[in-house]
Amino acid sequence: MIGKDGKEVELEFPVSWTFRMIALSDATECREAVAAVFRRFGMAPEIRDGAGSSGGRYRTYVATVEIPSRPVFEELPRALGEVPGMKMVL
Repeated sequence: MIGKDGKEVELEFPVSWTFRMIALSDATECREAVAAVFRRFGMAPEIRDGAGSSGGRYRTYVATVEIPSRPVFEELPRALGEVPGMKMVL
């Protein structure tokens, strides 16, 4: 991971991480699918609604989790990105 100063930063696990997810606003089952992904990894975070896009096409979700290891850190965003209607995971 690159720090604010542009230098490589090594993460120490476990680490608290806040995911910001952008999904199509008409993907009505996206929130439940996101929750199911977190459950697969043994997590049950509060999934909060973030801001919607000005045109109403996208909505955001925010969830903070404790990530136990680098493999989970690498796999969890991939799994979230595969949720139908998901456009981006940050």
